[in-house]
Amino acid sequence: MTELAYVPKTFDMFHVGDKSELDFLFTRENVKEFAEVTKDFNPLHQDDEFAAKTMFKECIAEGFFTASAAAALASPFFGIGTVNLGTTFWCTAPVRFNDTVKFVLEVTELFEEKHNISYTITGTRQDGVVVLKLDGQVKIMDKKK
Repeated sequence: MTELAYVPKTFDMFHVGDKSELDFLFTRENVKEFAEVTKDFNPLHQDDEFAAKTMFKECIAEGFFTASAAAALASPFFGIGTVNLGTTFWCTAPVRFNDTVKFVLEVTELFEEKHNISYTITGTRQDGVVVLKLDGQVKIMDKKK
């Protein structure tokens, strides 16, 4: 994963159509670490024998982990002190161990009065399959309102 810098940003630095991207590698180890933190011990995410009997045929990453990995792009993109106002996401295909997902964030709407920004993130596996569609809105905390 590429390290992204956190810097202060102001609302006027953003424009509709602005984009950023990040590649994220999902491994057995980081899926296990996410499960330990969230207490999501669904065997579909760690038990090869269990997963082999499912429609996926092998272990997959948690959908919330996929969305959280996308947040690794959003947080530094919007800058220090930004507040997440809401997020909706859809997991459209499984993410397996050793999949690399390219997350692409795009600014879709700016709300000048409150310094809010709407955005989308699309996550695409290395084979071109879209695995995540996310809509979100943040507040840029550069004014006292």
